[in-house]
Amino acid sequence: MPLRLVAVVLLVACKGSSTPVSGECTPNDEPTLDVAQGGDWNMPDGHVNMGIPPQGGAPYAPFEIRLVGVEAADAYRVDMDAVVDGVDYATPPYQERFVCRNVGEEAGTRYTPDLHMRFFGTDPATLAGKTAQLHFEAWIGNDGPVVERDLEVILDWTLGPME
Repeated sequence: MPLRLVAVVLLVACKGSSTPVSGECTPNDEPTLDVAQGGDWNMPDGHVNMGIPPQGGAPYAPFEIRLVGVEAADAYRVDMDAVVDGVDYATPPYQERFVCRNVGEEAGTRYTPDLHMRFFGTDPATLAGKTAQLHFEAWIGNDGPVVERDLEVILDWTLGPME
């Protein structure tokens, strides 16, 4: 009997949803790499939130990455770097698994949350308010990036106190 009750609760929770339940992550001729913070794929006004991570360490900026039209892989290598005042802050590459989203506006996209671009070896005060050129790449294997994205942003110190 308890099992039936759970099924009814799940049906009620899904009833009334207006989002489509469709969308396969299929490759296409024009793959894209999208970058967001806090689910905002437009990153308003070209500003990026950054700060010191809760556990301490080098300043960071957390990002979400979405791939559209990219072929399936067990894992993708994600390279990220930032150039601020001529200094290149390259983050070590991530080997990342992306989830194929199949519901709602995100249907048909591959997604991974919370990749941290790190700014090793710098005083946080030197970064706040600066313009940065960000570069993101997603790789399958070692044959070069399958998709990449460049952004020019302003670094906003919003994630914790400046230490």
